[in-house]
Amino acid sequence: MTKRVAFYTREILDGNSLADQIVALTKIAACKNWSVVKTYLNQMIIYDKNPQSGSGFCLLCEASSQQTFDLVMVWSTDRIGCSLREFLGP
Repeated sequence: MTKRVAFYTREILDGNSLADQIVALTKIAACKNWSVVKTYLNQMIIYDKNPQSGSGFCLLCEASSQQTFDLVMVWSTDRIGCSLREFLGP
């Protein structure tokens, strides 16, 4: 059975653009023969203290609860949270 994956990308000031992240994730998914369901984007560079509050992240969480994909792929864990504590959640 082919895995259904969702991409989550967030732009930050480190030189890795959203397009660069999507290209890299697409190559990995293709190598694994995974089906890309959707890409969730947060294009804002300046956000409040919680990067998880961005609209792309909220949509990703909603879709996750509806089981529309099996895996989430990110360029790096710092795209979801700025620290390990933030990444793991409350």
